[in-house]
Amino acid sequence: VRLMSMLHASALAEVEDVDAGDEKAHRYEVIDPDGLDMESLMMFRDCECKVELLFTWVQQALIDWMNKGVLDVPAPILSRVFQELATGMVHFNTAVK
Repeated sequence: VRLMSMLHASALAEVEDVDAGDEKAHRYEVIDPDGLDMESLMMFRDCECKVELLFTWVQQALIDWMNKGVLDVPAPILSRVFQELATGMVHFNTAVK
């Protein structure tokens, strides 16, 4: 949930298309960002492609949870999850243009 919250706020900030540091989305409250380790938070802070980084983290978390048995869902459903996430990124990139 925290990664999706950060992903949403970061996508809004990038779509705003204003000078760095002035984005209203950076003032949005996100769910438990302190739940991430310090190294990840610093990587996120310094990254120029925040949305893409978070998107990758979400995908990696899903794969890790699938391998650990946390996500015990049929393959077609999990495939659809990845498809919907990818579609969201396509729409995000279209909005940024």
